[in-house]
Amino acid sequence: MSFPAGSCAGPDGLRPQHLEDMVNCQEKGPDLLTALTGFTNMVLSASCPREVTPYFFGGRLIALEKKSGDQTHCSRLDFSPPCFQVC
Repeated sequence: MSFPAGSCAGPDGLRPQHLEDMVNCQEKGPDLLTALTGFTNMVLSASCPREVTPYFFGGRLIALEKKSGDQTHCSRLDFSPPCFQVC
């Protein structure tokens, strides 16, 4: 796996590097990778249990344009990372 240098954390503080370090752990990394793969495949196949769908799919996704000239170390894109509004 590779991520751009300085990839930012999400709202929970988890950075891509944290995931990479955990998955590469010799003791539990393979189990974590199997669990993450299974979870991702479940979500992508629309097989989530009905009880959790409001938590995964109940928000709105809003793209916020960055102010012109904003050069942060996290991204040089024209839009900020996705923002979720919980309903």
